[in-house]
Amino acid sequence: MKPENEKLFCELGIDLGFLTNSQVTEALNQQGVDRTIGVSKPIGAYLFETKHLTKEQISQILKIQNRVENQTPTNYEEIRAVGDELTQEEQFFCEIALDIGFIVGDQIKDLLKQRKVDAAIGNAKPLGAYLFELKLLNREQISKILAIQERIKKQEPNWMGLLGKLKDLNLTQKLEGVIDNLKGIELPQIPNISSDFSRLKDGITILSAGLLISFFLPWGSLFGFTASGYYLGTMGSYGNLAWLIPLGSIGTIVLKFVDPASVNTAGFFTGLFPWGFFIYGVSKMGSDIFQVLSIGAYLSLLFGVLLVFTCGNANRNG
Repeated sequence: MKPENEKLFCELGIDLGFLTNSQVTEALNQQGVDRTIGVSKPIGAYLFETKHLTKEQISQILKIQNRVENQTPTNYEEIRAVGDELTQEEQFFCEIALDIGFIVGDQIKDLLKQRKVDAAIGNAKPLGAYLFELKLLNREQISKILAIQERIKKQEPNWMGLLGKLKDLNLTQKLEGVIDNLKGIELPQIPNISSDFSRLKDGITILSAGLLISFFLPWGSLFGFTASGYYLGTMGSYGNLAWLIPLGSIGTIVLKFVDPASVNTAGFFTGLFPWGFFIYGVSKMGSDIFQVLSIGAYLSLLFGVLLVFTCGNANRNG
């Protein structure tokens, strides 16, 4: 486990009330001594050996840690089944409570039935109020859930992880191959509706940078939390295609300086990437997709179409 992951592990253990600051400090000191003499063990091993944590508590912390680090969508069938009856904040709250083991899925269903009755007589309350009134959660447990919920909301994108992925992809060699393949491609003629941008010397660079930034903004609201383009790229499978957007954006910016003759073609195809994702999303969700899209998705589409028109016009006028 990396140092930053172990730090989060300890913080979550404290948030959940499993650990105290002094217990964490003691374990970290012991770990430091062992590393000095060539012994390497994860921080959880020391906390388990000293009986500060049980295996069950470690499992709960790791489950929450995975949610914090990766913003994992819900895997609880109980929540997916009643998702339409919960606000996004309530879904998020329930997922964390289930992760920790404070409540079980059937309790959520029973509470929602009671809330429906109360709503019919104009007396509906937030879900947390029912959990508290029925003594399924106490104030301390609610406070722990809210602390973790806030920690997840504030989690920033893993920029070093992105740089590592770009390094592993050997961008320089791939760009050379892209340049060779793109040379000689004749772009379709695009109506001149973005002539103002095409007149800007650095217009393509600015639009590519905007598209790159949009990749890290919220693209959609899923199961009570927001998912960025970066998050989709970490999901694997078809989600790996999301990396085409930052790779294309960075590649276009680089080409602006190393091979200006190819920048228009690279920018044109980079601008098509977000629209490819959008069309795929429409094919799967239909008009419902507009209910989940967030600012990052709309900005990606905007920068994408402007890149297409700008590069198309620049190619025609060049």
